Amino acid sequence: MMINGEKVLAIIPARGGSVSLPRKNILPLGGLPLIVHTIRQVKLSKYVDKFICSTDDKEIKKIAEDNGCQVPFLRPKYLSKNTTTSQEVLFNICKKITNYNYVVLLQPTSPLRMTMDIDKTIELCDQYNASSSVTVSQANKNPQWMYYLNKKNLLKPVLSQKNIKTRRQDLPDTYILNGAVYVLKYNNIIADKPFISDDTVVNIMPIERSIDIDTALDLKIANIIYKDN
Repeated sequence: MMINGEKVLAIIPARGGSVSLPRKNILPLGGLPLIVHTIRQVKLSKYVDKFICSTDDKEIKKIAEDNGCQVPFLRPKYLSKNTTTSQEVLFNICKKITNYNYVVLLQPTSPLRMTMDIDKTIELCDQYNASSSVTVSQANKNPQWMYYLNKKNLLKPVLSQKNIKTRRQDLPDTYILNGAVYVLKYNNIIADKPFISDDTVVNIMPIERSIDIDTALDLKIANIIYKDN
């Protein structure tokens, strides 16, 4: 285990509440709760020395432990709100669990990632001595073609329309965070530094493994992809 002598802690955040899709962290994908897919992936990692689940929910705790994932403590209520950020959760955990060099954040809502996605993201962070490494996927629409609605229900461009390209072939490739893997230096979490900085390196994942489940439609699509593969 470890990578170049550096210890790696993986954290699976899975609170019980969810507004958009109730109980989404344990909804079935291919007959298994979502969180179990992430546990199975991290178990096979070449580099992760310890992996835990952070939850406020006793049912999720039992599912995690039944599948070989430690839940050393239940998350306090003040860190289990809709407004709670992953950064706050990781900071709280890293104050309790020490002596690690890297922390890997693995959300259960990205069940189609593979172990190789986890390990490659860890490798990139270590190789470039970056503050963080994250997974991304290519965006299917360029932000030059995106608009928002103002208070008068009128279209307004997200970006300046000066010198806008009208052909897709002329536009540069753009990428979005897919939420599958975040690798962060432990000391940066303790220092409460942001996940993304000027030296963040990326691992580009294919779109078919990049779905982030937030709605019932997302879950249906994920089940179709899972069944086909």
